[in-house]
Amino acid sequence: MGDSQSIRTEERWTGQTQKWDMQHVGMFVSGTSNASVGNSFSPNTVTNLTTSLLNFGDAWNDGNTTDHLAWSREWQQAATPITNFTEHGVWGISTGGFANYDASFATFQGPTEYIATVFMLASALPFVLYVQLVNGSGRPILSNSQVRAFLGTAATLVMTVAGALILFDDFSVEQAIREALFNIASILTGTGYASVDYMKWGGFIIAIFFFSGLIGGCAGSTTCSVKIFRYQILFAAVKAQIRRVHSPHGIFRARYDGVAVSEDVLSSVMAFFVLFVVTLGVFSVALAMTGLDLVTSVSGAATAVANIGPGLGDIIGPAGNFASLSDTAKWLLAAAMLIGRLELMVVYVLFTRRFWTA
Repeated sequence: MGDSQSIRTEERWTGQTQKWDMQHVGMFVSGTSNASVGNSFSPNTVTNLTTSLLNFGDAWNDGNTTDHLAWSREWQQAATPITNFTEHGVWGISTGGFANYDASFATFQGPTEYIATVFMLASALPFVLYVQLVNGSGRPILSNSQVRAFLGTAATLVMTVAGALILFDDFSVEQAIREALFNIASILTGTGYASVDYMKWGGFIIAIFFFSGLIGGCAGSTTCSVKIFRYQILFAAVKAQIRRVHSPHGIFRARYDGVAVSEDVLSSVMAFFVLFVVTLGVFSVALAMTGLDLVTSVSGAATAVANIGPGLGDIIGPAGNFASLSDTAKWLLAAAMLIGRLELMVVYVLFTRRFWTA
């Protein structure tokens, strides 16, 4: 009789959990939020957690299987706020972006988005600067040209998206800034969280999100993609080349942070950009050959090679996932993620004969 009650209790618990998860997904897709969905930490959390553990222990000693499940559920509810903050904090700092809800960060819409944004942006800065800060010097963070370029890029993208939301989508100023700040920071740093389905914001904003993911954070951080310093060197090289065209007899050198860039560094950066574009194109075509549409193929290749997270479109966009893709497409994406995470050349050198014969 105890086993039958246990099974019925488990079935009710599972059914209620599935219903609750579907409500999350529905609210995420529709772009709405509910304050009751997010679990917030309160002083009573630790007390509730301790009480639940004691009750579970009593039920276990009494041999009551039904009470085991009931107190297990109570313990889970009490521990959820601590678990959420710990897990999302770790994944935010590592810019990993893994969420324990299908709705991603839409579960925690509100002030929590500002807190998460701070951690994502902080994790996109060079970690060596934090070591210098701990040693008593905070000036390198403010004077570093890469940090200034990254924060300036982020601010420009956020203001552009927020302005478009206010002008064309009737967002309030606070909501527009919050949603733009969080989601741009997430895609720019490669964290991959999403608090809304920004595919509904129009083609202009979608294009911004696509190219934001191909920028990345600073070198020496936990972020992926191309990274800011490579763009700085690329623009410096283009600027020097334009000046050479204007003044053929002049001597102009690309400079980074006031220092002349060597030819070895320039060739390395240029080779990386070429390989990145070629890799993106090859995987886009390969994904298209599995039957995916153009948007899904290109954005899927980009999000894998740059290790961004969500792609674009109805299938792998911020409101979708990769579960429905074919096995072949998943193998291609897995290979692209490994190649992109190792920054291309480290992988491609393995396919050269000289590497194995040296």
